[in-house]
Amino acid sequence: MVKHEADLSRVRPIVYVMLFTLALVVLGGLAMWPLYLYWLPRPPPPVFEPLPVPPGQVRLQRNPLADLAGYQEREQQRLHSVGWVDREAGVVHMPIERAMDLLLERGLPDAEASQ
Repeated sequence: MVKHEADLSRVRPIVYVMLFTLALVVLGGLAMWPLYLYWLPRPPPPVFEPLPVPPGQVRLQRNPLADLAGYQEREQQRLHSVGWVDREAGVVHMPIERAMDLLLERGLPDAEASQ
């Protein structure tokens, strides 16, 4: 018959101590959160009121992504439409595909006629 040592380690008290420590840390953190928010540094109020921007000066964009989307939409609309650039000179803008079709139909203007 083989004799061996009895198992002397007890796991249950160790688990209880670990859970108690975890609960203490979590509750301590929750208790300190209002103090953290109270002592959180806040920027001081401005000393002077900002001056109004004179006309013609550069202004910062409030929403650059919306401005870019609006600009791209206007440019796409202009690229795919026909309109006057200079009515007196007879200059128009049109889609590139349409301009290439007209160029194929009519050909290039004579260089001597335009001078």
